[in-house]
Amino acid sequence: MARNLIITITLYLLFCANIANDNQKKYTIKSKLPEAQVLIYDNWVKNVLDSFYNIGPGKKLEFSPTIVISNKKNAWPIRYVFYGENFFGLPPVKISTNRIEVTPNKEILGLGNNEFYFKQAIASHLISNNIKGKIPYWFEKGFVAYVAFKGGDKNWIDRNYAYILFLSVEKKETKSIDQILKFKTNFDTKERFLQEAYSWALVNWLMTQKDFVEAPNKILSFSNTENINSFEELKNKNAEWVKYLEATFYSKLPSQMTISAECEIVLNTEDLTGLFFTMHKRGKIITDGEIVTMLGANIQEATYQNLVKLASSMQPTVREFAIRTLGLIPNRSSLSEIISIAYNDPSEAVRLACARAIRNLNMGIAPKDLIDALGQENPNLIGQAALTLASIRDTTVAKTIIEKLGSIRPESNTFSVVTTKNYIKDLDVVDGVLVPVIGVYEEGFETKETFLWVIELKNKLIQSLNQLPLNHQAKTAELWFKWYHSQ
Repeated sequence: MARNLIITITLYLLFCANIANDNQKKYTIKSKLPEAQVLIYDNWVKNVLDSFYNIGPGKKLEFSPTIVISNKKNAWPIRYVFYGENFFGLPPVKISTNRIEVTPNKEILGLGNNEFYFKQAIASHLISNNIKGKIPYWFEKGFVAYVAFKGGDKNWIDRNYAYILFLSVEKKETKSIDQILKFKTNFDTKERFLQEAYSWALVNWLMTQKDFVEAPNKILSFSNTENINSFEELKNKNAEWVKYLEATFYSKLPSQMTISAECEIVLNTEDLTGLFFTMHKRGKIITDGEIVTMLGANIQEATYQNLVKLASSMQPTVREFAIRTLGLIPNRSSLSEIISIAYNDPSEAVRLACARAIRNLNMGIAPKDLIDALGQENPNLIGQAALTLASIRDTTVAKTIIEKLGSIRPESNTFSVVTTKNYIKDLDVVDGVLVPVIGVYEEGFETKETFLWVIELKNKLIQSLNQLPLNHQAKTAELWFKWYHSQ
């Protein structure tokens, strides 16, 4: 299959591309960035070129633009909400025949947003300048993302495109092939982001289809919007497309335990409580494998519902193991309840179990409802939410935690208790009459009041930031603010 794929795409790009001669020109990079950073960008160019050539024509295409990289970082990636969760959008790529201008965004560490944005620009230039004819919007955007994805870091795609497709499958709101074929350039950035995600998925699916991969005349036709026959044929495969989405993206759920009607044993709440206390009394770390062994790799739906009930048990030990078990089952119906427990529960062990379950059930991504809990009025709940977020280890929450840290009132207030008194300090003669001159003086004291809740909350927020995999540690809020502004 891999050999056929290379042959097919080779024919595709040989058919569509302008092949350069052996004395092709070389691209140049212009930037005031430090040399070490420019070398990183240069390496990213080579990653994309290698990726493009490996699935492309087999001969090097002419790639000789001037790549201008600004040394000033733009705004943070734009945050959008789809299916009730947070996503991050990048500005559209701006290219011309001989020039690529890139203005980096501020970097969300661990997300690789600038790397993907830059590689997307390089891939877009290669495709738009080397493919002749009309290119459908969905194919251009999907193929650009496909090449950029093959050329390096996968975090941006996983955090955005794959996650949005994961949620769309869960909610049965997937875009059909017919809808994707109708995608067009849209100035609504949010809608454009959604279109890019589905376009990327459709191109990935096409690359796995034997009917298309082994028949160049079919896949070649996708570069021409006027080839109606191929598009109509593609629409007929919508059922296969939906199955592909389900198998590719919803398979990210945990698979240690499954709910099966064939399981005859139902574990009631008393059975489960006894098992959990038995685990706890062992006095050692209990692994996920041991939980599966004791409860069974297959459980009844009734057993699952009993686990949900025990997540609200009066006993912290029972809550902890019930939530840990829910995090091993590919069923997200209990996720909203686990999120609420994750910052409301007084037990640290239970909150850590929630973080672990959320990480398993939500592709390692911090859910929006938990991030929004940082807006609670109760400072104790805010601190607990931040520490749970840190345990999920999704670096995209760092910005929100730092902003929360900056919004907290000062740790102390200075105020004065002062009494104002009048006195006669002199006498003036006005028209022969003595008139007193009144003076004013103040007496009292100044004091400082320290707010312990502020100190405690700041410490929890700083602790949560230090637990995130940000490659940065700081002891004070001021040092975190400095780091934040340097990104």
